[in-house]
Amino acid sequence: MLDRLPPITRTILMINLAMFLVTWMIPEIDNMFRLSYDQAVENLQIYQFITYQYLHGDFWHLFWNMLMLFFLGPVLEQMWGPKLYLQVYTIAGIISGILHITFSPFPVVGASGSLYAIFTAFALYY
Repeated sequence: MLDRLPPITRTILMINLAMFLVTWMIPEIDNMFRLSYDQAVENLQIYQFITYQYLHGDFWHLFWNMLMLFFLGPVLEQMWGPKLYLQVYTIAGIISGILHITFSPFPVVGASGSLYAIFTAFALYY
């Protein structure tokens, strides 16, 4: 089933699943890669603006995010091409992370920011 997905969508799904399993086995990884103001801004760990997008709090968080990606991602990836699709996905996640740490003191994980951009683009097209 995954072999029928376009390459970027398939890769994002697989990375998210792999990271979920890794953080389940080694919970300390979550602390290193989740996005928090203290670490990302004050300690200049800016890689967290990318890495937090591939972590999830629990199974259902992962499930619903990846379900949305599974159904909507391939349509946009085929329409835009893999490069633009990955750029939109990643930049939306970075912007979402910036907004989150600007308005909330709590760390964040998940692809929801990226996926809301995908969802919005899909809704605007269709």
